[in-house]
Amino acid sequence: MRLWQIQNTKLFSKGKNLVTTIRKASATNNELIRSIISFPNKGLFGYKNGWYLNTIITGVAISPDQDLPRGWRKRKNENIAVPDERNKEGKELANTFNSQIKVDYDLVTNLFGLMIDKVYGTFTIPSIYISRDGSEIYICLDDRYDLSKDHRFKEVLLSYVEKMINR
Repeated sequence: MRLWQIQNTKLFSKGKNLVTTIRKASATNNELIRSIISFPNKGLFGYKNGWYLNTIITGVAISPDQDLPRGWRKRKNENIAVPDERNKEGKELANTFNSQIKVDYDLVTNLFGLMIDKVYGTFTIPSIYISRDGSEIYICLDDRYDLSKDHRFKEVLLSYVEKMINR
């Protein structure tokens, strides 16, 4: 895994637009799932799946003794409600979950024109980060992407990126 800071102003604006797109998609997904929840809950459960840059919501956090309306079921050994696809209501809920906006990871490599010939074995999935103050954008790429000769990017340390995005 290598981290690169974008130095080129044109690429910086493209990166900032991508970050905005990712944030909007995550907010839209959040609103979409909240709109179909008809019971008290403790929040949404989701993750950044390796293949997507935005958060995909997979369930709803509930209290252990909570009764769920038709169409929902509790995951085994977890306090998470998910659509119960064994009935009509659950299938409709599952369709809503499946209609979430997914921002694919290869947008990062395509946006910046970065390609490698073959992807095989284990590899780092590309991702993009923006500094807290919005002045710097970083991309995380597999070691196979060597941008050291590309003046549009500057390699940075993980500790530096963590400091800048978590200030």
